[in-house]
Amino acid sequence: MSRERVCTVNDKGEITGEKWRDELLDTDIWRIAMIWVKDTEGNHLLEQRALTKEIHPGTWTPACVGTVTATDTPLETAVRELEEEIGLDVKPEDLKVVGSICYKDPQHGSRYAFAYLLTIAHQPAESFSIQKEELEQVKWYTDTEISQLHSEHPELIPIYEQYQKLGFIS
Repeated sequence: MSRERVCTVNDKGEITGEKWRDELLDTDIWRIAMIWVKDTEGNHLLEQRALTKEIHPGTWTPACVGTVTATDTPLETAVRELEEEIGLDVKPEDLKVVGSICYKDPQHGSRYAFAYLLTIAHQPAESFSIQKEELEQVKWYTDTEISQLHSEHPELIPIYEQYQKLGFIS
């Protein structure tokens, strides 16, 4: 992976500087795009992060999550991540802005997440073209199944409470 410049921000999302991504400290806050994909039946598409990832290997997150580079907007990152990680070609206007949230990541640093929602027709999880360097798999979950997974294995959904605050899950 080539080195990427990212913007550091304060807890309001205001840019405070720039750093190389591999030089971010635990005290830094940086921007991410978080994209929830739901089908028209209300199911959530979650991704299981690759087991080889340094941060949160094997955990379940929204369908796409990506660090916003210094040269991109959060929306540009969201569109690019959907294509790269799960093979969905979308336009910016297809994404609904849900909001933003600043949170301390339990493993490293803090994030200022720009949250988006994409609603699509249901398709089998196997039909998505997943980026194997980033993901193990994608899977459709109901609200109840996500809640049960978190209840039984909270370590598999490490920022569950932030997803609730954004209104993605109940």
